[in-house]
Amino acid sequence: MKNKKNYLFLGLLVILVLLSYLPSLFSGFVSDDINAILESESLLKHASYIIANPKFIVRSALFYFAYQLGGPNPAFFRSINIIFHIGVVILVYLIIPHFSKKKYLAFFVAALTAVHPLMIESVTWI
Repeated sequence: MKNKKNYLFLGLLVILVLLSYLPSLFSGFVSDDINAILESESLLKHASYIIANPKFIVRSALFYFAYQLGGPNPAFFRSINIIFHIGVVILVYLIIPHFSKKKYLAFFVAALTAVHPLMIESVTWI
């Protein structure tokens, strides 16, 4: 992060992610989200939910904290996914320059990561 241009690019990437995924905050639960969240409401009310399935401890912790903040509101669950996606995009932008000296490649790859259709599942699905 040596100059102001990096901050400008990072800001543009964050805006790109927000423009792409903020509309998903107004959608309801879909598919297996109904089973994982709505039908597990009684479990999500207790911190023991986090360690109930050690294989998915990070996911369980995120579900638990999202439920504690907003109840069974899908916007809180998706907000956490969007925040993590912004983090991934920033990491991609910061890591790519270590592999290539091309000036704008990091921004292009991070922008592609930000809005590529394959990412929709990991961001908007819960």
